[in-house]
Amino acid sequence: MSSQKRSPRTRPAVIDPHSLFITTVSQAGHITCTGKQAVKGSHSTLIAAAKGVQLLASWDMDAAYLKQEPQSPRWDYALAVQSDRECVYWVEVHPASSTGQVEEMLAKLKWLQAKLVAPQFNALNQLTKATQVRKIQAFRWLYTGDNRIRPGSQEARKLARAGLNAPERMITLQ
Repeated sequence: MSSQKRSPRTRPAVIDPHSLFITTVSQAGHITCTGKQAVKGSHSTLIAAAKGVQLLASWDMDAAYLKQEPQSPRWDYALAVQSDRECVYWVEVHPASSTGQVEEMLAKLKWLQAKLVAPQFNALNQLTKATQVRKIQAFRWLYTGDNRIRPGSQEARKLARAGLNAPERMITLQ
């Protein structure tokens, strides 16, 4: 099992035999939390589920890999939702106060994508593709502070080519 620590306010998600996300993360030795409880503090208020969408579980991926990969550009969170099908969103909370942040985000995305092709996360990769098939961006940048990455800019186009959205102040999971 992962040595990931949970705060007293979070509850592990009960393994739902119908949730591929919860089952896969648990089988890989990690802990998911109910709803968006794995998302730290004020960041959780910046993430919402659209009407008719159930937020199933979340996983603090950054905390899960902190000890074994302390120098890696780790991704923050995964959130599973259920509407017509189960999907997963990958949310990174990161400043967007300079255009230089784009390269840091792309390094984090590359790290995450390498994890998703690992055999133990094949199902998460499939859930990510299920999200993208719905024409929804699965990889999301939730920014803090100021945003210097402007729509249509060279940096925004570079993010789009890599499959990552431009920084968002709030995220609605659909």
